[in-house]
Amino acid sequence: MELPTCSDRVLWDVWMSTCHLSAITVADELGLFSLLEKKPMTAEEIVKTCSLKMGTTEAFLGILTSLGFLVQHQGRFYITEVSRNFLLPKSPYYWGGVLRIAQEMLNMHSAIKEILRDSPLNDKSKERKIPGMVKNLMENKGDEEQARLLTQVLHSRSFPAALGVARWGDFKGVHKLLDVGGGSGCFCIALAMQYPEIYFTIIDLPVICNLAEQYIADYRLQNRIDTRALDMFKDPWPSGYDAILFSNIFHDWDREQCLSLGQRSFDVLPPGGHIYLHELLLSDTKDSPLTLTSYSMVVSLFSEGRLFTAGELDELLRECGFEDISVTHTYGYHSLISGRKP
Repeated sequence: MELPTCSDRVLWDVWMSTCHLSAITVADELGLFSLLEKKPMTAEEIVKTCSLKMGTTEAFLGILTSLGFLVQHQGRFYITEVSRNFLLPKSPYYWGGVLRIAQEMLNMHSAIKEILRDSPLNDKSKERKIPGMVKNLMENKGDEEQARLLTQVLHSRSFPAALGVARWGDFKGVHKLLDVGGGSGCFCIALAMQYPEIYFTIIDLPVICNLAEQYIADYRLQNRIDTRALDMFKDPWPSGYDAILFSNIFHDWDREQCLSLGQRSFDVLPPGGHIYLHELLLSDTKDSPLTLTSYSMVVSLFSEGRLFTAGELDELLRECGFEDISVTHTYGYHSLISGRKP
């Protein structure tokens, strides 16, 4: 028999990728990154300290090292800068909340099969698919612990990107900014530190606003950022703002709902006012990059949304009446799309 016409490495890579996330969540639960931050250790020392098995621990440490979360030097394991920034509980960028949620992820095979066979998302007979915690919060059924976890997840995932928006986005000339669905307030906090002349208001659900005020107080920005508790789809928005920001909001909703949010923004802004969308953008052909095509599938598992291309958001904003649409890469996979009301 002839050999196959190509290598099977890609299948091995995809098959073994199922171990990657679990390795990180287990390492986080064991406190491994904090342990190694205090003192780099050999595999034998890790086994003894954490009461683990030697053989499996070597494989476990091998995964974490291959992924770039640990580095080995003279037989000892050290944490990398990625782990130092995002996997230490004391870090302001700690991904602990995200990892906690990841431990409870659905069976992806069944979930993907279900949504592929589901009726179209624009079928009005279907109930909106909203993440359980978010749905409970919107119906005022969520407790503070749920809200705290959700806010922690979104804050840790978004704060570095918020600092990128503040560094690379153009907010010159803005005096008052309304952050719609602002969550923890991380974008307002980052922008307030970069633009001392701007005043900010966050609108979100009541329990989220309460938590946002705690984050705002941590940075002593109470005199620059306030909150208003309201439903962004149903309640009237406050007026008097010359800029409106949606950070990671549009990809959670279908196009019709995004169009509604864009139109409400256009109506409340004065001439010359700006809208800003912070989003993860797919390529024009929607087939790259791999991480974002995968994330778009995950988004569709839990909401009516999906990731957009730059062209799709350009078209949507122009349909609302905005012009001078621009796209600026800000941080990691993130971009800032802006438009102006004529």
